[in-house]
Amino acid sequence: MVFASMIQNTPMWVFVLFALLLVLGFQSLKPRTLPLWRLLIVPVVFIGWGSYGAAIRSGDPELVVFWFAALALSAVVSWWLTPMDDLQPGPTIGSVRVAGSLVPLTRNMAIFWTKYLLAVAIAAHAFDQSSLYEIDVVISGLSAGYFVGWGGRLALRYYGVAQDERI
Repeated sequence: MVFASMIQNTPMWVFVLFALLLVLGFQSLKPRTLPLWRLLIVPVVFIGWGSYGAAIRSGDPELVVFWFAALALSAVVSWWLTPMDDLQPGPTIGSVRVAGSLVPLTRNMAIFWTKYLLAVAIAAHAFDQSSLYEIDVVISGLSAGYFVGWGGRLALRYYGVAQDERI
């Protein structure tokens, strides 16, 4: 009964986002060459979702500070810990070769389900909402920060290697 209510009250865009993340996650399991912009779809989605979450709670300065602090921390950690060795420039300008990996699927599903279940708990008033808002904002900041750090490393790796190989 609770599960049915949860599904019925879920906006359609959440199902579309879930399907997109699954498709892109399963595609990431195999090595492939793709346009650089395709590699940026998921980061843009999560940075946008995280920014939106912070923006709708911008009336509470403490939550905005939490979001930026989580983003900064996560961006730095992601910058230092995200390996880029398996990413190489593709055969054409603007393309990249990526190795197959389970990491994108696992990461995307973990972020999606955490955000989704927090939203359900907030909507159901299941717990203290102010605590859930804080957790949601921190998770949003952490996921956005991860992709900011990852994107910075991607740009450095792609443009640094691409420049070396194409000169």
